[in-house]
Parts: sequence; structure tokens; C-alpha cells
Amino acid sequence: MIDHKTPSRASAIPRLVFVRINGETIFQPIQNHFKDDYLIEEISEVELLRRGQPWINMISLFYPYQKSSSRIDIGRLEMLARQHSTVPIFVGVDNNENIKAAGELQQYKNLKFISTNELKDEKYFKELVRNITDVQINTIPKGVVVIYDPTEQLKSLAQRLKANKFWTERSTREEDFRSDIAYNRAIMDAVVMDYPGFARGKKLTEEIRKLNPKVPIIALLPQSSIGSLEDRCDADYTIIKTEKRKDISPQVLYYLGRVLERQSEKEEIQDSGPKTESVDRRQSMVFYIMGPSAAGKTTITDLVAEMMGDRIEFIKKDTTRPPRPDERLGFDLNQVSDKQFEFLKRENRYLYEFEYRGFWYGLPRLNIKQAQQARKHIIMVNPALEQLEPIMRLFDSNGVVPILLYANQTTLKDRLEKRGFGSQREREERLSRIDTDMTDFDKCSERFLYRLFTDRGLTPFDTAKRLIHIINWEEKQQKHPSQRSFEQTHAAYVDSIVRCLFGKDVNANSLISAKPNAIEFRFDPEIVKEYASEQDCRGIPSFIANQMPLKVVTTTMAYGHLGIFFNACGVKGVEHDQGMRHFFLELIEKQLVRSGHKPKVRSRISPTQISRFTLTITPQPMLCDGVYYALTDDYALRQDADTPHALSIGFFNRTKSSSLPRPLTLAEIKDYILLNRSGKWNWPYDNEIKCAYLRTSQVESH
Repeated sequence: MIDHKTPSRASAIPRLVFVRINGETIFQPIQNHFKDDYLIEEISEVELLRRGQPWINMISLFYPYQKSSSRIDIGRLEMLARQHSTVPIFVGVDNNENIKAAGELQQYKNLKFISTNELKDEKYFKELVRNITDVQINTIPKGVVVIYDPTEQLKSLAQRLKANKFWTERSTREEDFRSDIAYNRAIMDAVVMDYPGFARGKKLTEEIRKLNPKVPIIALLPQSSIGSLEDRCDADYTIIKTEKRKDISPQVLYYLGRVLERQSEKEEIQDSGPKTESVDRRQSMVFYIMGPSAAGKTTITDLVAEMMGDRIEFIKKDTTRPPRPDERLGFDLNQVSDKQFEFLKRENRYLYEFEYRGFWYGLPRLNIKQAQQARKHIIMVNPALEQLEPIMRLFDSNGVVPILLYANQTTLKDRLEKRGFGSQREREERLSRIDTDMTDFDKCSERFLYRLFTDRGLTPFDTAKRLIHIINWEEKQQKHPSQRSFEQTHAAYVDSIVRCLFGKDVNANSLISAKPNAIEFRFDPEIVKEYASEQDCRGIPSFIANQMPLKVVTTTMAYGHLGIFFNACGVKGVEHDQGMRHFFLELIEKQLVRSGHKPKVRSRISPTQISRFTLTITPQPMLCDGVYYALTDDYALRQDADTPHALSIGFFNRTKSSSLPRPLTLAEIKDYILLNRSGKWNWPYDNEIKCAYLRTSQVESH
């Protein structure tokens, strides 16, 4: 192996490699142009030939051919084209004869010929740079994968990954694999290991963790490893190899897709959350996640744990319950025998233990203590509703934030069917519990500070980001969670948005009681300038100044939804068209995002009688849904709600209608939204309202 210096990068910076001949390179103008965007590396021709394959983050090779012969060395270029078939090779030639001689190489699509004599020509150079840039864009891969293949059965997997635009390094010898992970430690996005037995595999996993603690490891295990407790695989993902599943490429590609999708979310996640006045961060809080089976508790908390990294600690319980088909032993839970559980209990290893449906569960004392000392937030998952009060008392000094995840019963049952069951008896028992569990959670819904809907139309990533938004919001709260009700928590969130829009002296109550056109909104000049720069339109600031202020013509309050309607007419009485209203909404959203308030749902529909976000109706089609903000979901539609838990912004032209928007009745919600009679719809939000409507019917019947 050649000892190359490992490039420093946050995430695999693409590399352009330039070959020197006789100690010189002829591509200096190209190097100078791209040096700020890519890693530039110069190597000798001897190093290139010795390497024999592309560097893992190389996206282009520049090879100067300036020999005195009138014919290009066809054999040399054919060899390079085959060895570096995954990257474009730009061959620099110094005369037209050499270019004409390249006709025999047309079969190699990765060979591109450029005239070095014309690099000083400005027109030629600009065209060349544009062509090179186009090639780079098409060449930049999805990710970097290092493969350990001691059984030499993963060659087809490596080829499949290359075909799917992954950079791959495949090693069959352990020493080569160690060299590969050491060299690529700063740029690898995942490691795939054909697990070489638990002892050696564990040792290799530890070495990988030392080099790059965050890189996900995908382990391929033999079927004989199923059920082993003493020797646990430390990989992040495991795939069991069977005789029927000889091609494991689809499973590997699925996990790689999850890995890369999560990584793309991390940068956005780190800065999410309302940025209120800074306060001292108190000790770690406990976010207690509950909900019926198949609500997505494990999936979503797993995503949150990965996205937030060292800020949180996910506490896995020890349990005597056998793992279900969809659970990963050692990752979703730690299984112990009854004797082991009793021994650990006697040794005082558990901070708290409880029995649930015939099995014992224990919270490891050491893990919780370490998280508290590190001031990390603690996330716990528990389906046992009766354990909520004991947990809140146990962690009262930290503060427990109870969060409910829920979905429609039909969706929950479909998810359970897809997961599979250990037996027909287990299937019947778990499906029959769904209705009972949902009824129990309905009765106790007010005990949860937040409720998140996980039904169709929403991905686990959507819900995970909302849960992180809640965690960030809770960090800023001065009051202990036990001293805040559901209504107070969400009214404070709505008030923070109102103050961001209209100033510190305005809150939701004063907004609701204000007279029409009494409260005004003006855009932040810095936001407008930034937007104008993004759109490359210098006239936006002066145009916005002529349209200000936007006046609040009316507000509505329906089922906890606060609606703010700006006057659809400008300062001169001329109605803003649909495009203008959308433009204003986009700027308002940008201003709120800057303060940390990210919208839950957006809608840019044409004016209609129904405002779905405010759950209101008017006699004429004068409304335009805009942006909707909420930390929680509509677990039930409360007609008597006197404090808002959600806020939306839209426009209303009062000059065309003497009637103001009024709340929809439950019958109208069913007719216009659930049955989609209004003609416009937003699938995730409408599905949530449908579930809320069903919850409301059940709640009122108790």
C-alpha cells in the first residue's frame, strides 16, 4: 500500500488528481480555477501506475500527454481508461494530430481530450471549465463505502454499489482492510463487513470506532448467529445471510440510503428550535415517549438519537421479554433471563423496575447516572401507561416531558401485520390490544404535554425533526414541566410567534381582542435585503416598502387553532393577487424561520371558502391557506378551547364580504375536510384532522 496523506474534510471533499511528467504539470490554469472547490493533488506518473485504481474520493484525473511522437500511446491510455473506468480522464495533448489519433479510443467514454496549447485562449478556457464542471456534477457520488470481504463473496455487491454511484474500497485481506479504513477514516460514510466471527469482528469494530466513532457499520452475519446472547454484534445494522438470500445488495443499498438520508438532515437539525432569550441550560431532562404498539416509538427515537448525537442519551431497558421479529437484540432492548434479571435487581443495578404484560423491565442505573452527569437529555420509550406517574415522580428533579405518539387504528394494525408475529396467538393478542390501548390513551390524553401524529403522509424523519424541535423548545422554558399544563405549554409557543411578528407588547389574547386593522406587521429590512440578494432582484426592498404595513383584518379561534388573516388589499386599496399573497407568505415564513419557528405544514392553494389550517369557513371564496405552526397535533378537537395551541397565517379580503370567517362545526369538518368536498387538500394534515375527528367522537361518547 502507498502511504498517502489522509485528506482533511468534513464530508468527503471531491479530489482532482493531476499527473506530473518530468516534474511538471501542464494544467496549472485549471488547478488555479478549481482549487477553492476541490482538493487538488499532484502525483507522478509512477505513482499513478503503481496505484492501479482511482482514489476513493477522486472525481477526475488529468493526464498530460506531450511526447514527441505524432501518435498517442494507445496502449497506455487504454490501460488508464480501464483502471479508472468510474472517473473521467482529461488527457492534455499539444497538437491536433494527437487528437485525431485518438479515434481508436472512442469506445472509452471516460476519456476526454483537451488542447493544452489553447488553455490561454479565454473563450476556449471558459468552455472547457464549463464542460469539466458538468462532468464533475455527474461524477460526484452518493457516498463512500469501505467493504471487508474475507470470503470473497461481495464482489457483485461492490459492482452494484459502483453502478449506484457509490465510491467503494473492497478488501479481501484483513491487513488491507485495516489500511483502507485508516486511510479513508475522514471520508467514509459506511463500512460493510462480512463478519469474520464475533471475536475478530468485535476487534475490527472497535478499531473502526476509534478511527471514526460516527461511521455506521453494516454487518453480514451467518444464519447460525441468530439468537446468540453472549457474543453480540456491535454493528449498527445487521443482515442475516441465508441460502435463499444470496444477493444481499438490495438490503445493503436500503441501509445506505437510510444512512445518507439521516446525514443530510443533521446540519439542519443542529440549529432547529425557537431561539428565545438565552437562559442557563439546566440539568438533563427526561423525554418520556409513549404510545400504542406500531406508533413508531422506536423508529423515531432511533432517528432522534442519531441526529442529535451527544446532546441526548437513549436508555435501553433490560427485559425478560424475547425480542420480536422487527427488533434488534442489543440495540432496541437488552434481553436477559429471569435469573439474570433477579441477580441484577439484587445487585441494585436498576434505578427502577416494573412488570408489564407478564415480563419484567429494568432501567439501568449506571447508564442513567452517566447521562445525568454529562448533562445529556434522556429519552425513554415505554408503552405502559400506568408507569407514567411513577417515572414522573422518580425523575421529578430533572423534569419529565411526556410525549404521546399516535396514529389511526387501521394504520397501527397494518404496521403490525407488516412487522410479522412470532405466532398466530401473538398476532391475535397484539391486534386486539390496539383498540383497548387507544381508548386508554384517549382518556389520559391531557397528561401529555405533546402529541405527535405518525400516520400516513408523514415520514419518520418528519416526526423526528418535530420531536427535536420540541426538545429545543423545552430547553428554553423556565417553568418545570410538571408546573405547566398542555394548554399553557402550547399557548406560550403561539405567543412567542405572535411576539416575533408584532412585537413584545402583543400576545395571542390581545391579538384576538384587537379591532380590525389595529395591529400592523412590517418585514425586517435585513430579511428583505437577504431575500432580494437571493433572488438577484434589487427592486424588492423598495417594492416591499411601498406595500407596508400589512394589517391584521381579523383573527379566528376554532378548536385551539388561532388564525391570523392579513388584509388582502394593499395600502392603496388594490387587492393583492394570488402570486403577491404567496410572495408575502414566503417572506413571513423566512422571518419566522430566522427566529427558530419552523412551519409544520405549508399550503399555497387558490382562494376557497374553507381554511383548513384555521378550520373556518366564509360564504364566499375569499381565503388563502398559508403557513401553519404547531408543536403538537390535534389529538382531539375541543370546541371549548380558550387558549390556542396552533397558529396559521393567511389573507382575507373583507371588502368583498361582510361576513367574517367562522369556525366549522364538527359536521362541516367531516363534510368538507374528511370527505374532501372542498376540492383542495393537504394529505398529512387532513389525515391528522380525520384522526382528531375520530378521537373527538370517542372522547365525547365517554
